[in-house]
This record gives sequence, C-alpha cells and structure tokens, in this order.
Amino acid sequence: MIELNLIILENPQFLNFLIQIMDNKSIIKIACVGDSITQGCNVPIELRPTESYPAQLQKMLGLDFKVHNYGYGGRTMIIETSPNRIDESWKLSPVPVDDDPGCILLRNNCIPESPDKTFYSSLMLWQPDIIVTMLGTNDSKERHWNKARYTADYKNLVDEFLKLPSKPSIYICSVPFCYSENKCDTISANVIKSEVNPTIPEIYNHFKVMNSNIFFIDVHQATKNMEENFDADGVHPFKNGMTAIASAIYNAVRLT
Repeated sequence: MIELNLIILENPQFLNFLIQIMDNKSIIKIACVGDSITQGCNVPIELRPTESYPAQLQKMLGLDFKVHNYGYGGRTMIIETSPNRIDESWKLSPVPVDDDPGCILLRNNCIPESPDKTFYSSLMLWQPDIIVTMLGTNDSKERHWNKARYTADYKNLVDEFLKLPSKPSIYICSVPFCYSENKCDTISANVIKSEVNPTIPEIYNHFKVMNSNIFFIDVHQATKNMEENFDADGVHPFKNGMTAIASAIYNAVRLT
C-alpha cells in the first residue's frame, strides 16, 4: 500500500488517470413515479428531500445511485378519469409550480425540463436505468375506477418506458395499504384491496413473460399492520411508513 501511494504521488499522470476513472463511474439513475405518497405530501415540504420515500431510498442505496422523485399529488394512472378530463392523470399533468422537491430539481436543472413541462416528458428525457411505478390509490376513487382503462393505460405507460434507449428495469409496485374508506377525497380502501392491488400483479405478469427486466414489489404487504404510521386519512404515511416503502424497494433493487 505504501509503494502504491508513492507511485501515485510521484506520477501525476497516473493520479489524473485515477481521477478520470472516478469521474466516469456509472451512476444508476432511478425515477420514482407516483402520486402524493411518492411526493411525500404528509411530510413538511422542507423535510421531503430527506423523509419522502425516494429520499430515504437514495440514502439506503448510496452514492452509486441517483434517485429522483417524480411524485405528484392527486395523480392517477388512468388518463381519462372522466369524459374529456385528463388533468388528473400523472402522464399528462404539468409539473406544479411550488417548492416541492421535484419542482426544485427541474428549476435547478438536475432533471431535464421538457417543452410541455410534465414529469413524464422530463423522465423520458432523463432516461433512467430503473423506473419504479406506484400509481393506483387515486384511481380507486368512485368517480375514477375502471379496471379496463386502468389496465390499458398502465400497460401503455410501461410499454413506453421499455422503449427508452436506456433500456430501464421496471419495478411495478402495488399501492400502500389504505386504512380508511372515503376519508381522503373518496379514496376507497375496499377498491384498493379488492380491485386495484389484485390488478397490478396481472399487469406485471403480462410483461414478465416477455421481458426479464420487469419486477413486482408488494408495497401493500410491506405497509400492512402499520396504521399508527399513517395519517388520520388512512392514506398518507408518516416517516416510518415511508421507510417501509423505501425498504421494500431497496430490497428488490439490491436483489435483482
């Protein structure tokens, strides 16, 4: 070790070579797609960069990874949630103008700003290596839920992600456990349990037979029996609930 240190000190060109290798080290880019749960809406804005689940996932994975939060409150997977209404879908909604982490990342040019200023287009420009999807909680609302539309729009979105030049791995997550019925803008625990979450593995299985880069993460199971770690609305997790989500995703990413 002493001899190696002497070689480095006596050979500036060798030192520069090592620095160049470190600078070119590949960073694995992860995009977390979701709604207010991903965004971290139950966490004060100033704490979201450290306590939202994408932020905790970043800390767990370390410097070899770059995790970006593409969560947007109230968003659905279903594109046309009601006739001629598309403004609640994640894919087509413009990025909100506020002090949330995703907006700050756009303003600081940490992730590309697309001409239409949507998280979707920004994500496609960023070309992540891994995409984590967790959408369906808002789709459970009575005015939204339609299994056929949800399934079709989910499949279309995954198809588009798979066509990216970065050839990303896709981690499809069930949505977190819901501890209330209609307390949060008619989000339905019953629909989540009996309709949304049973549909998500079906979507995963559709792709898995054709693509080995598709994985399923059971976030619903990971957040079960944790009611004390959720807000009174039964939907939004506190910090420990966020940790449970981040841990489930971390374990899946590290094992695959």
